[in-house]
Amino acid sequence: MKTATFLFALIILLFSGCKKQDANTFLIDDTIKSHSKSLKIDTVQLFEELIYAKSFFVYQDSVLIVENNRYSGVFFIEFYDIRYGTLLAKLFSLGNGPNEMLGTRVTIQDNIMTVNDFRKDQVAFVNIDSVLHSTSYLPQVIRHYSDSPTAVRYKEGLILMENPNCFKNKELGIDQKAPRFIVTQDKQPYIESNIYQYYTFNVAQGEILISNVYNRIIYADGNLPILEIYDYDRNLIKTVSGPDKLDVKYVVRDNEVIFSKKIPYTYLHFCTKNEYIYFTYIGDFLVPRKNREEDLPCYLFKFDWEGNIVDSYYVGRYITTVSVSSDGKSIYATAFNKENNPFLIKLQLDEN
Repeated sequence: MKTATFLFALIILLFSGCKKQDANTFLIDDTIKSHSKSLKIDTVQLFEELIYAKSFFVYQDSVLIVENNRYSGVFFIEFYDIRYGTLLAKLFSLGNGPNEMLGTRVTIQDNIMTVNDFRKDQVAFVNIDSVLHSTSYLPQVIRHYSDSPTAVRYKEGLILMENPNCFKNKELGIDQKAPRFIVTQDKQPYIESNIYQYYTFNVAQGEILISNVYNRIIYADGNLPILEIYDYDRNLIKTVSGPDKLDVKYVVRDNEVIFSKKIPYTYLHFCTKNEYIYFTYIGDFLVPRKNREEDLPCYLFKFDWEGNIVDSYYVGRYITTVSVSSDGKSIYATAFNKENNPFLIKLQLDEN
């Protein structure tokens, strides 16, 4: 019986594409990229040229959500009927007033759009269905007054934020001893009680995904090939590392830690569908004056909420925001032309 149990566990481990390194760390096999599936890519023709657009999302195959660049008189978020081009709603104008923002970083999970504005230390949690069905719906903008670039809705009345002071590097001899997450109430400002020697905001940024259904919190590092899997109470269960071994170098200038010469790109964006998560992944460096973001081809990694890699796809070009189709067989993504203007593409996953 023990032998059968061991063999079953071994099969599951191999199927997941991960190798166990120690009790809490799993390595993604470095062949996962070379064995990635190819994708059929189609351009989605939009109703007009959206000249202010920074990125696109598609909701339930019928609504185009446009995240705009920062321009006076232009709302950061616009909702359109994707077929006819009808403007359905718009949110968050540029400014310092109530319900205004100075910049946006948008993610969508299920029907909730999270809009982070780190310039004003604030976040809004937008119920997309409410936007589409009620002209009077106005999402609340919450000021958290932390330096965190990423905040997500957590338990009732709480916000979970990435801690920008969470940084450790043996080569520099730095260990800030800061936890990965900050938890604060949504109705009062966060007050940092610790004093940290180094400013690490620019080298400690990632994405946070959270699910009370699967009792998981996942932190995806944007500059290291690392996923951290936590339970819903923020207890670290395991770390998933790889598939690349990036030699990331840092320097310290005036107590600020920055990247030395080249900037690593790893997990950048995500979308979710039921028990699966799709991450865009690069695993390479941006070298100023030598290459551009558009020169970095992306992969699409499919994980479950336990951190097991289920599938891998080669996109072959740089993409940013992604959203999954209603049937789960396609991914919509933002790509860029030679003039660095965004356009919408559709990736066929061949999920038979």
